[in-house]
Amino acid sequence: MDYIKSHWRGNLSLTISFWINFILLNIILMPMDSWLLDGFKVESPVVVARIYIFFAVVAPVVIYPWQVVGLWRSADKHAKRINSVTWSGIVKVLIIISFISIFSHTQESWPKYKEMYHLGFVSDDMAVYTMVVTDDGRYIHLKGLMGFGVSKDLAKVIKNNPMVEGVILDSRGGRIFEGREVSKLILLNNLNTYSITGCYSSCGTAFISGVKRYLAIGANLGFHQYKNTLKSIDTKTNIIHEEKKDLELFRMQGVSEIFIERVFQTLSDDLWYPTIEEMLEAGVIDGLVKPSDLVLIKYDKDFLDEIHKAFDEYPVYIEIKKHDPTRFEKIIGDMEQKLNTGLSHIEIQQSMSKDIEDIAMQSLHQASDETIVAFTQEMINLLKVLHSIEPVYCLKNMFPEKYGALELAKYVKTDELKGLSDIFVLVIRDSYVNVNLPIDSKAAVDILDDLYMKMDVDLEYIYTKQLSNREDYSRSCNAVIKLYEYIIAHDNKVAANTLRFMYSP
Repeated sequence: MDYIKSHWRGNLSLTISFWINFILLNIILMPMDSWLLDGFKVESPVVVARIYIFFAVVAPVVIYPWQVVGLWRSADKHAKRINSVTWSGIVKVLIIISFISIFSHTQESWPKYKEMYHLGFVSDDMAVYTMVVTDDGRYIHLKGLMGFGVSKDLAKVIKNNPMVEGVILDSRGGRIFEGREVSKLILLNNLNTYSITGCYSSCGTAFISGVKRYLAIGANLGFHQYKNTLKSIDTKTNIIHEEKKDLELFRMQGVSEIFIERVFQTLSDDLWYPTIEEMLEAGVIDGLVKPSDLVLIKYDKDFLDEIHKAFDEYPVYIEIKKHDPTRFEKIIGDMEQKLNTGLSHIEIQQSMSKDIEDIAMQSLHQASDETIVAFTQEMINLLKVLHSIEPVYCLKNMFPEKYGALELAKYVKTDELKGLSDIFVLVIRDSYVNVNLPIDSKAAVDILDDLYMKMDVDLEYIYTKQLSNREDYSRSCNAVIKLYEYIIAHDNKVAANTLRFMYSP
């Protein structure tokens, strides 16, 4: 303390004040900025940000004034003592230069200081999540982004609910650090992991940590390369190193090497959605569950009335009721039973859609030429709408058993589905009028063979194997659209015969 006071008062020699307290101390302090950011990585980023801001404030506000005030006073005393201003003048010029340098550095670093302050002391923009324990106390349902703080909240919930068996992760991703911290909690507490709507990006690190891992019908996982969302330290973080660290977790959890090689191949602004089959084969998931197996929903009377109203007013059901009242009553009875068991919204939609699709597909080959072509055109229109929103939605709609089911009502407007609904009515109506329409199988096969030759490379994308990114999903969706557009480009009779051949049970 005496040494600090002596320097401040200018009582130390100019040599010590300049070379030790100014030059040497600055040599020590200068690398601190870079050292803190180099050590930042993604480990304890909030703590590092707070230390960084503390240093950024203390250095120019406390240490630097102590240095230059003491040095300036020492220079004055040195000049009086030897009756010469040469060395003291040089020192003062260097002090002024250092002040200009620090001022310039502060201006340049201001965006970095703001970002680090926001990270260390302001609520994280990504910390948008909810955490609820299911009524039976077996599961914690985490929904939202994995922002800073989510792991601490999860730790508290786990501690307060000792009967918890698993965590349901429904997240678009978030901070790499939080994904790892949630992962550690799941590993330490031997919990299973589930997803009802989907788990993407850094959420995947948490999901893979489950003792047993399950996807609900409609959910899928999404992987891509890591990206540092903090611009000020972007060049300081070795993203490849961070990815390799997390891949070790995948290995530890028994995921196949073939799958591991693909986890971080897709660019950070894209996502790879592996198929259900790929994930089962690779040991990523242990199986599928119904959403209602995890979270039961209690529907109020208004919702139940709404469902009954849909059956009474929806044209497709009116047509079924008109031609086959027994089947209609069975559909109503089955739905009431499912609602009483607490089915999720997507399960209800799937059940209703499946009833309609099963009836339509069983009847489609008996539809008139105009109806079957119109049905295909409406299907093409729907695929194009989904593709314009997100290509993988197109695949989810066509191949729910591979990519998870899609809740259409979330993405497609009612009026955009009206055309398809109207066609379903015609298909069902035609099936009771047209019975055993003839199919010229040879003519249909000739059309398809010609089509396959023309599609060439696009053909492989129809089979949806080894798709890895948005471009692949887009090509796959467009290949299917191209196939059907080629068929309906023929005259109605030829097109209908080919479609009837394709749709035949």
